[in-house]
Amino acid sequence: MSQPYEQQPYQEGQRPQPSESAAQSGRGFVRRAVRIFAICALLVIAGGAAYVLLTPEGAELWQQLFDPGAEEQRLAAEKLRQAGAIVIQRQSIVSSVSFRPIQGRQINSDDETLAYLEDLPSLESLDLAFTDVGDDQLRHIAKLRHLASVILTGTKITDNGLVHLRKLTALQGLQLGATAVTDDGLENLAALTDLRVLDLSNTRVTDEGLKHLKPLRKLQHLVLSNVEITDAGLQILAEVSPSLGRLTLHGTKVTAEGIEQLRQRLVQYYRDKGETPPTLHIDGP
Repeated sequence: MSQPYEQQPYQEGQRPQPSESAAQSGRGFVRRAVRIFAICALLVIAGGAAYVLLTPEGAELWQQLFDPGAEEQRLAAEKLRQAGAIVIQRQSIVSSVSFRPIQGRQINSDDETLAYLEDLPSLESLDLAFTDVGDDQLRHIAKLRHLASVILTGTKITDNGLVHLRKLTALQGLQLGATAVTDDGLENLAALTDLRVLDLSNTRVTDEGLKHLKPLRKLQHLVLSNVEITDAGLQILAEVSPSLGRLTLHGTKVTAEGIEQLRQRLVQYYRDKGETPPTLHIDGP
């Protein structure tokens, strides 16, 4: 007959030893706790990433924390608004600035104000139309490599000012109407090979100046209203841009015969390539 189990008394200072099953249970609890903590940490990280990626506020916070230029852009945008400019932003990035004096707005476009443009490296569109901006002030935009549109209509710029545009190779639209630009100034545009729209209306450009536009093979719309252009200039245009789709010629000396010859030369260019020529729309004369 088996003897009944008798628990041995603990000696003084001796702690009871846990059973093997209790130890395993404790280790299992720790592992589960670690897993839960890791999952919670991942959820927090994922939530933070989603906040940054999916919300404008999150993107702006990220830029403020990790983009050293974000604060400069914010301050520059504030100064430009104080000067009367219209500033458009995507989060903290300024994409467009307009100084155009419309609706009675008082605009300050002096050299000190325009210097803030240098702090906007992501700027894509700049409108300085009908301001007092001159040649030297264009130096403030010479390094803005993302500029795709620049409007200088009615400003005080001359051929000398166009030197500052040479490195703006992302430009797709450039408006120089009602300025003192001449044939010589157009030589500075030769590097702007991505240009699609060019406005030279009411300038001092002649047939001779159009030769400088030959590298602009992507040019689609050229505005030549009220300039000294003749049929001879149209023949040069046939060599300038095979992509030309619209030509504005109000107030010029071109004739219907010259326009027809231009159309024929463009058509022949595409036929030689085995492609369908685009339709050339003529506004004027």
